[in-house]
Amino acid sequence: MKNTKISVTLVILFLGTVAQYPTAIAAKSLAIKSETSETSEALPALGSYGFNWLQPNKAKCMKISNNLLKTFRVCQFKKDGGFDGGYTPSWECSVNANIEYMVFKNRKVCQEQFEVMQANGD
Repeated sequence: MKNTKISVTLVILFLGTVAQYPTAIAAKSLAIKSETSETSEALPALGSYGFNWLQPNKAKCMKISNNLLKTFRVCQFKKDGGFDGGYTPSWECSVNANIEYMVFKNRKVCQEQFEVMQANGD
């Protein structure tokens, strides 16, 4: 089952009237794509760390909270991702065209990868 490619689309519907939910979202979809080994996860874990690599001048490692996790539209696990030549497991999680987080298992790895990205001028 190594190197298995998995694609999953999950659609969550919030039912109710606009009166119940003034800023309601009628439907929100979260597409989860994962190029995985058998040990990978479709979404990064709560408490992992990541940064918006599309805006490197503003980026900093931050803890992945439940609220941030909910903004991710598409996440792709890469067992050989990161900015160090492909040796660090990571998730690429898109929020929109201007925000995409690189997420790592902990703060230390996040900071190391952030520094490698800056050194490479990415």
